[in-house]
Amino acid sequence: SSLNYLTDGENFILVKGIDECHIILNNQTTEHIIIKSLTNVRISCSENKIDEDYMEILIGKGTCVEFYLLENNWYIVSSDGLKLDQS
Repeated sequence: SSLNYLTDGENFILVKGIDECHIILNNQTTEHIIIKSLTNVRISCSENKIDEDYMEILIGKGTCVEFYLLENNWYIVSSDGLKLDQS
């Protein structure tokens, strides 16, 4: 329920109870994470890009996305729908 959140090694985050949220995937503490959103969420990472192309992605209400960190880059390995924003 935080407006801004930096991951800290957790495996799962459920975002709810707020209008929007910004989650930063922390390359130093987190290697795998699933994010389930019941609101609008902007996801970015502390270093490099997501899928080697995106500075951030936007997911909407009801979306679930799974990320893995490999060679200091975040990769989407599973999702049920995304809105991409290439910045």
